[in-house]
Amino acid sequence: MQAHKHWTTVVKEIFPHAEILDSALVYPIRSDGWDIDVPLIALECDFADPEYHLFVNLQDMLDGRELLRLHDCFSINGFAEYRHRITVIVWNKNIKQILPQDTFNIIEFSSHQYETWCSYKTNEDVLRDAFSSDKKTFEFNFVCPQRIYKLHRAAIYSTLSKYSHGNISLQSKSHELHYPSLSFQEYEDQYDNLVNLLGMRRNYNTALFSIVSESQYQEPYGS
Repeated sequence: MQAHKHWTTVVKEIFPHAEILDSALVYPIRSDGWDIDVPLIALECDFADPEYHLFVNLQDMLDGRELLRLHDCFSINGFAEYRHRITVIVWNKNIKQILPQDTFNIIEFSSHQYETWCSYKTNEDVLRDAFSSDKKTFEFNFVCPQRIYKLHRAAIYSTLSKYSHGNISLQSKSHELHYPSLSFQEYEDQYDNLVNLLGMRRNYNTALFSIVSESQYQEPYGS
């Protein structure tokens, strides 16, 4: 099956002169939120080219201050009139409500979600075989995989771990699923959701149902 195009390739086909910053957040995240390499972004822009567009990809867990800093940076550096040629991609829903109306374009959809969908679709036959009904054994009542510690995940783990017929993890706190899968560091190093999902197949195939501890929904900040 032909692989799907990466989102940056799609952008380049529409805007050949576009500059794309696929990851503009400065790691690691701080206690007061993300930092963005804003000054460097502004200095490298080539708005003298009428076909130039800038795409800035920001992922999840934004609190809004990142976008305000980005807005102010382009204003201070004399690029306010070109903000219509700047597009910012975010995970959060409705976060653009905190910004002035005369700001850059905002796409509220995570590129990570799109890339994961493309990977799953390309490998649909592999996934259907890995999780086919004839492989189900229902050893556990439920499975609930969780990776990074957050307060709500810790609360869920504390509640669900009391049930002997459940299979739940909280990897960053060294609580693993019943059957081996990618370790916390292995997933961190390669960040491949397809490999991770296939690695957890036995945990899913032995559970009656899955508990999803969070999702993406309409809210101003985070997910």
